[in-house]
Parts: sequence; structure tokens; C-alpha cells
Amino acid sequence: MTPTPARIINGEPVANPTATPEATVVVSADGAVQFMVNVALNGSPQSGTAIFTQIGDTIDVRISLTPAVRAQAVSILRGKCPNPTGFYRHLDPVIGGFSSQTMEGVPMSELASGGLTLVIDSGSSRVNDFVGCADLPDLDLE
Repeated sequence: MTPTPARIINGEPVANPTATPEATVVVSADGAVQFMVNVALNGSPQSGTAIFTQIGDTIDVRISLTPAVRAQAVSILRGKCPNPTGFYRHLDPVIGGFSSQTMEGVPMSELASGGLTLVIDSGSSRVNDFVGCADLPDLDLE
């Protein structure tokens, strides 16, 4: 079954939102890293967070958005908001306001290198037209 493109409740998607540069970062005693970014949504009624947690050699990704809509495509792109420059990786869609998945083969040091951004797609065919955007932090993990 193919997810229905996102249709924002009480508003329309906003092209090229500006990302919030801050991230909450926690490094455990064993060196595992967790960071949370706020998904910036200029003019959209949605708000939310994305949490990336290192679990051994994998990264757990949990995205929560409210108000919830049926389905929204999510990707990690190269570059910065509001104009990412290229594709990096698709993530599982946010369905009903929530997504949870485990990524394998992506080191946390690469994900948190400062050159990637998380985008929540608007369902539009226009380039860089999304309802949410969050620059992933630049962390010195080596």
C-alpha cells in the first residue's frame, strides 16, 4: 500500500522553511551519542522533533510530529536548510505523526558531521518544497 502524500491540517506546507540550528546532544559514559533536533516549520501548524540514538553499530531514529497527518515522506539530504543540495538517504515515512526505524551502515560520526539535513516532504512536486527542515548537528565524535 502506497502512503498518501501529506496534507497539512489547518494550513498549507511552506516552501523553504528555516532550520533551527540548535540540537540537544547527550553522550553516554560508553561514548554512545544521542541528539534531538526540532523540526522547524515556518507557518505550518505542525511541530515536532527527531531523535537520533546510537545503539551499538546502528542508529535508532524516532520522529514525532503534531498534529498528525496520514503519511509524510522523510529524507536526509546533503547541505543545509533552507536549500539542501543533494540526496543522502530516505527514511521511513511519518505515518499518523510518528516514525521509528533503525538505520544500519551509517556511522554516527557521518550523520553528525554538520553537512546533512532532515526534511519532511510536503507532497508537492516542487524542489525543496517541504513542511519541515532541521539541520543535523556538527559534532566532533572522533
